[in-house]
Amino acid sequence: MKIRVELDRTMAADELVIKAATLSADVAHIVQMVEQDTAQRRIAIPTEDRTMLKNFDEIIAISVTGETLTYYTNEENLVAHGTLKMILQKLDANLFVQVSKQNVINLDGLLSLEAGFSGSMVAVMRRGIKIDVSRRYLPELKRHLGL
Repeated sequence: MKIRVELDRTMAADELVIKAATLSADVAHIVQMVEQDTAQRRIAIPTEDRTMLKNFDEIIAISVTGETLTYYTNEENLVAHGTLKMILQKLDANLFVQVSKQNVINLDGLLSLEAGFSGSMVAVMRRGIKIDVSRRYLPELKRHLGL
């Protein structure tokens, strides 16, 4: 594999072009690494009295009840207003997975999966946080985990 960098001071914005004969596993991996590295890696959480900026790796899970979002972080739980749909658009889809209508988990915070009721599962997260995983969302979680 050849790598070449060309500098062009006339360009208004950076552009990365990858040329390949085929979309091999190596090329796909490089594209994924670049996309992840350039993606936004933190989120603004507007609480009642302030707006907290949290890196994605600090967020363990997010739950919604009505229009109240609870962010479970490494140190604390933060409460904000909004919808899960709105938050999912801001998160890294390779790192965060929706596991029920009410819950999203950070795969890096997942410690284990336990059997729940009626074919559902319970995700055991850092800080001992337990998040329900519904049967409907379980196949997608398993896909992300390579199961």
